[in-house]
Amino acid sequence: MPTSVTLPPNWRPLPTAGGSEPTVFRSAALSLATVEELSTCPSELTWFDLRIPAEVELDPQVEYPPTLRHRNTPLLDPEVTIIQGQKASMLQDLIDGTTTFGSGYIDMLEAAPERFAATLEALATVDGPVVIACQGGRDRSGLVSALLLSLAGTPREAVIADYVATNANLASDLARQPTGDMGDIMAQLDLTCRESDIEMVLDHLDSRGGIRGYLAPVLSEDRIDRLQVWARERLS
Repeated sequence: MPTSVTLPPNWRPLPTAGGSEPTVFRSAALSLATVEELSTCPSELTWFDLRIPAEVELDPQVEYPPTLRHRNTPLLDPEVTIIQGQKASMLQDLIDGTTTFGSGYIDMLEAAPERFAATLEALATVDGPVVIACQGGRDRSGLVSALLLSLAGTPREAVIADYVATNANLASDLARQPTGDMGDIMAQLDLTCRESDIEMVLDHLDSRGGIRGYLAPVLSEDRIDRLQVWARERLS
């Protein structure tokens, strides 16, 4: 009987148009993975880490493969911190249903287009296999993956399917996450990835003239062209 392959938490390749060998993946933080799970990753892999330095500093000691490159490129501004009371209030709004993850994603996109553009440009400098990963591989990784897939011209239904695929192993993946002082509130939060949340993002991009329209205020046409070429080459 063949032995099942154990992958890092929330690990999967981004969908490719022609079914070619994947070179772009997404995942939860590789610091949550076991040595066995890390051994299944592609060789010469770059972990494109979207977390802020304060999150990275809390990582446990992990024996990473010698060929793994860890590149920390924070998506959010490390200088902007959210105090516990503000974070608790935001999470409570999600629990109460007074806001949604989708509306939060749109707020992020509109608040920091420069950071999203810079993140995509940094990602496009990576050679070889790369995994996009934040802490849980759900929100920041989900947004960057959706933008990258949009650049590649991936069909809408495939972008949505990639986002909700996090649900496949959600409970086991969440069990690995550190909760800290927010444990009681986090336990009440429904982290199911819903199609409606990522659909809100795609609708918002459409309202801006697509991904190119979203990036146009902060990137020149030539720079967007280069991003699009990289995305299409990687996800063809």
